[in-house]
Amino acid sequence: MINADAKPIGSSILQLTVDYGSGLEKDENGNKHTVRAYTREVKEFSESLVKKCGEAYTVADISESDIIDHLEDLENAGLASASRARALSAIRTWFDSLARAGQLQRNVAKHVPTPTVPLHIPDILDVESTNAMVDAAGTFDLPWPARNRLIVELVYGCGLLNFELC
Repeated sequence: MINADAKPIGSSILQLTVDYGSGLEKDENGNKHTVRAYTREVKEFSESLVKKCGEAYTVADISESDIIDHLEDLENAGLASASRARALSAIRTWFDSLARAGQLQRNVAKHVPTPTVPLHIPDILDVESTNAMVDAAGTFDLPWPARNRLIVELVYGCGLLNFELC
């Protein structure tokens, strides 16, 4: 179903970027950091396209090679593969929203290969260091030493992040 309020397919890329950012901000489920990052990524992509191809270039003109070229430019600028993958995710989300609004026939970003993100294995404490940390947690000159020791054991034993503990 085509949105009756949708702008024509020839709408300015930069204006559609602004509209996308505004739409993300209105989304109640949007994490503010994700909204900011996605808006920035799509804005940088659209600005680079306009700079490279001119104001007359529309979203209907964007091809997979334009997106791949942008990702290569990001790589040449020294961005990590995780940052390039986030940029592609933002562009895909933008194209999905344009397709849902009836402003595009298809999402050309859908089949662009995602940059490979290497797995990061965190450093872990050895057994002696872990035991020393747990034992020390109950000895600080703070109220509730048993609670402090329990917190340290819970965080370490379950692999919790700080915000998960809170």
